[in-house]
Amino acid sequence: MPFKKGEKRPDNAGRKKGTKNKLNLGVEEALQARGIDCVDEMLDIAQNTEKEDIKLAVYKELLKYVYPQRKAIEFAQDIELPSINIKGL
Repeated sequence: MPFKKGEKRPDNAGRKKGTKNKLNLGVEEALQARGIDCVDEMLDIAQNTEKEDIKLAVYKELLKYVYPQRKAIEFAQDIELPSINIKGL
């Protein structure tokens, strides 16, 4: 039975939670087949280089996988300020 606009989706519709998409899964499987662990490789580069800018770039990239990226907080409020007569000062 095809989905009709305006109706509730069936409970078993769509990709299940935690399922990887096909492209990412294919890349991950190809790397594992060759014995490549990107995180270990990046750590080796960072630890074996003397250039501080490279170390910083690698560690900064790895932090994305440890800590969630934070979004900017927007705050908007209309405040009406009272008018002040400054001519008499």
